[in-house]
Amino acid sequence: MKYNKYLFEEAGIINFGSRLDLLMKTLEVSNIQLAKTLSIDPSLISRWRTGVRQLPKKHNNYYIENISLYLARRAEKNGLENKLNNLFGFEKDVYQRIVAFIIKFMTG
Repeated sequence: MKYNKYLFEEAGIINFGSRLDLLMKTLEVSNIQLAKTLSIDPSLISRWRTGVRQLPKKHNNYYIENISLYLARRAEKNGLENKLNNLFGFEKDVYQRIVAFIIKFMTG
């Protein structure tokens, strides 16, 4: 599954924080909701989204995988797959493909 990386770069979606922000806005996820899932402070989510803080390299994969799974499950649970389809140009809303894609998107 491919996405047009340059399309997002032109829109300023170039790093983890801006990608996280885009997905959270698209799927209507608050900092508090995501922080609860990860058992971290909501202010850390805010700092990631704004680029003030970066993911800790030691736990990078843990956070990306868990954030990706949470966002994909939220999309499926709340019938928001079409928002992801529109955002990324998916032809079909297949759950496993969405999870794999979000992980790839979040890692650049």
